[in-house]
Amino acid sequence: MYASESKDCKQCALRTRCFGKTGNRKTVQRPLFQEARERNVARSRSDEYRAIQKARRVWCEGSFGTMKRCHNLTYTYKKGIWNATEHCLLSALALNIKRMIKAI
Repeated sequence: MYASESKDCKQCALRTRCFGKTGNRKTVQRPLFQEARERNVARSRSDEYRAIQKARRVWCEGSFGTMKRCHNLTYTYKKGIWNATEHCLLSALALNIKRMIKAI
């Protein structure tokens, strides 16, 4: 956070634009990771990023949606990390077998 000194603001010609007649000084807040955020926004506007996101929608999100809808992955009926992982892997295996059959 940056805050100007009140003596600097008293002499400024743009004082009323910043905070009116009642304020003493101007404060500017900048988040800690603002530079990283700006880099990510710039990256998200590139053509390469759009192509990757388009492929991700088809392969990742589409596969997960299909597994939730058709392969009983909305809920895991087994308890524990190992059993839930097994449930997800069996669902992915079923989806891949279906894709292999369609490819033949």
